[in-house]
Amino acid sequence: MRLVLVVFFALAGCQAGKDFAPPDPTRLTLDVTTETQVVAVTGTPGARAERILPEPTAQQLVEVKTAFDSVPVAGAYRRIGYYHDASGIRSRTVKKAYFTFWNGVLVEYSYEASTPGLAASFAQNRVAELKRGVTTRSDLINLFGQPTGEATYPMIRDRGSRLLSYSYWGYADQASGEVVGGGSFTRRTLEVLLGEDGKVTAFRYKSDVTSSFMTPWEVRR
Repeated sequence: MRLVLVVFFALAGCQAGKDFAPPDPTRLTLDVTTETQVVAVTGTPGARAERILPEPTAQQLVEVKTAFDSVPVAGAYRRIGYYHDASGIRSRTVKKAYFTFWNGVLVEYSYEASTPGLAASFAQNRVAELKRGVTTRSDLINLFGQPTGEATYPMIRDRGSRLLSYSYWGYADQASGEVVGGGSFTRRTLEVLLGEDGKVTAFRYKSDVTSSFMTPWEVRR
């Protein structure tokens, strides 16, 4: 199952969308926080999507291949999205976030920003320090800071597991690959699964450099 919120935004050199505060992981509790509580802190969303899913078929369940994949369980899904573009002629500053609710409670959120210097702090060599069965959530925060996203069942396959994600993006110098204020579009993501014991069970890291801004907005599977 892919719950997708697709939003087309005009990417002109002017401010688009109301500014909003980044999600605060210390104020969000998966399986508890409601949409009303998120909106009270973040403001009125710029986009909404909703979907009611019936009981999944056997074939749909077979298509869930990895522990990172979502499960098409029955229920009411809602997703709200935020987008703010304060770019000028010489720089691009964009923020976007979404929150997913299943049967009324938060099961996933994600935040990305193109703030200069933010992506550079997400170094690939730190990923090598992650150890399955050893690294804890506290260790992750010490390495990378607070996560920019988090998810639980059914947005990931296994009950009792948690996904912590780090996603930074910006514009990279084509020669060096360093994230700067202009040039090619670069996106770096790290997704880490924690088991019921709170320790890392799996992780995946990806870095892409393309020549265009990601539009339309399509969220994680």
